[in-house]
Amino acid sequence: MTEASSSIEERARFHIEHLDEYWMRCLGFLQVMQKPVMASFLLNDLFTCVRISTELATKDIESFCSKKSATNLDLAWKRYLASYENAKKASNEVAEVLTRSSQRFGEVRDMFKSLIAAQSQAEKN
Repeated sequence: MTEASSSIEERARFHIEHLDEYWMRCLGFLQVMQKPVMASFLLNDLFTCVRISTELATKDIESFCSKKSATNLDLAWKRYLASYENAKKASNEVAEVLTRSSQRFGEVRDMFKSLIAAQSQAEKN
């Protein structure tokens, strides 16, 4: 996807879909582990896709929220970013911190999907 050929909505959707996939992989890995995992492994290896995608997505998500006047989504994204920052700094109880951050992202994902569905319905009417 090139930035020039995509609308802000398409770019935001792209980021949300990819972050959703990365979070599912991250949490899935945590569920199958038989023993506690070192924080450094989780944050350096497993969390890498989430970290990079979140940082790349922020500008587009914020632009989307601004363009669509999506205040609630913007607030949810900011809560997610705060939770994400906590996950980056975690040194113990990493699985719990990652799970909470993933839940915050889930709120963003659900709000985004609802907003797009409402917009689509309004365009049909």
